[in-house]
Amino acid sequence: MARVVIKEAKGPMELKPQKKSVFICMCGLSKNQPFCDGSHLKTKDEKKGEVYRYNEKGKKWIVVMKKIHAAVKKAKSVVAKINKYKIPSKLL
Repeated sequence: MARVVIKEAKGPMELKPQKKSVFICMCGLSKNQPFCDGSHLKTKDEKKGEVYRYNEKGKKWIVVMKKIHAAVKKAKSVVAKINKYKIPSKLL
């Protein structure tokens, strides 16, 4: 079964009440969930607004979103025209 996990954190969350700090994985890449294993270091070069996919071996690639970006751009254009010409929603 495949699972898509969307996370934006690029580092762990530190829990301090113990004698020694415990780090909880926030990036979703740790093989030792829920604890951090340093896998977040793979996210250092990720760019904001891009979507990345990692396989079980930790290989990363950018998810191509060109069609989605084009559809969103077109939808924004349509919404702008609706707002500009004040087209009543019941006519849509």
